[in-house]
Amino acid sequence: MKWGGKLLPALFVVLSFFLLASSVRTFEALRAQKEVYLRSRAASIAGRLETFRNGENDKAIIDTVLEDEPGLLGLQLIRHSDRVPGLEPIWNGDELFRTAVLNGTFRTWVPFHADDGMRVARIDLALPSADFLVVEARHNLLFASLASMAMVLIAWYWVWTTGRRAKLEHLAELGKMSAVLAHEIRNPLGAIKGFAQLIGEKLDQSEKPFADTIVSETVRLENLVNDLLRYGRPPEPHFRLVEWFEIEERLRAHAARMAPARITFSGESVYWQTDPDLLVEALLNLMRNAVEAAGEDGEVRVEVKRHPVRGFCISVNDNGPGIPEKLRNKVMEPFFTTKSMGTGLGLAITDKIAGILGGKLQLRSRSPSGVEAELIWHGMHINH
Repeated sequence: MKWGGKLLPALFVVLSFFLLASSVRTFEALRAQKEVYLRSRAASIAGRLETFRNGENDKAIIDTVLEDEPGLLGLQLIRHSDRVPGLEPIWNGDELFRTAVLNGTFRTWVPFHADDGMRVARIDLALPSADFLVVEARHNLLFASLASMAMVLIAWYWVWTTGRRAKLEHLAELGKMSAVLAHEIRNPLGAIKGFAQLIGEKLDQSEKPFADTIVSETVRLENLVNDLLRYGRPPEPHFRLVEWFEIEERLRAHAARMAPARITFSGESVYWQTDPDLLVEALLNLMRNAVEAAGEDGEVRVEVKRHPVRGFCISVNDNGPGIPEKLRNKVMEPFFTTKSMGTGLGLAITDKIAGILGGKLQLRSRSPSGVEAELIWHGMHINH
């Protein structure tokens, strides 16, 4: 709670600038896609010109192509003998494709082979003919940019109010803002991802990575928003009598997808009052961390046991490299992470869930290597 109150406004600012930067990058990628599409259209038209025979005059060829090609504003077929200035690099083979943008027109000079030898086609395409690639996405990206600027204003407003609000009121307001922001940000992010996937389906393999990048960056933002909401406003628990093997069965289903580490389970058959959904979420966070730390040949063990001092605990341990001494006091802090990707909220969220369920998260080093993460309950009534 203490660190969340200080760092969440900073996270809002970072997230807002990340959204804005992502929007700019996406606009640039989409603009590049327009040029790729128009270049592809021009190359296709040049390829079509090679199919005409020498018996057809230029005017008939041009009229036919203009009639069949939407968005084609003009077409000129140039012979080397026409001596059009500036085209020598193309005739010499030093240049295979030349482009220019002139007053809403995408102009290209493309060489092609006709029956009477090599010629150059000057092809004028209407720039708006490629707008279908970006028109809807542009609207959603603009909305995302506005949302990011709104987040900056909200974040600075939050910083301004922290000096005049009590700690509990501060965190309560944070939860409300997180819910609103998550809802408002998810909508444009979902639209961006959807349109990017749609565009990707229409592109060829050489162009598809541009759309894939947009989708992957959007997914990263969605995960960031979800973590922010989860930490800022955790759910209310719904307690009921639960048997450990019910929890274990759900964890095993997820463990099958957590390659490559080997995950084993052990422990007693016990019953206690808890929220099984929240408990599974907390344990999955710990299992993912353990699998990442253990690596390809590592081992992870999930165990239910009596704690020697506090009573009852569920432990998740691995045989990875362990936690460096200088980081042991920081790994539980919100937003602290040593990974290149991630928010650093996983352990903080798990600790908060443990508190909601009446327990405590504790990390300790194992000998000779590895980490043991324990969810500990004291004073908990359990049945065997």
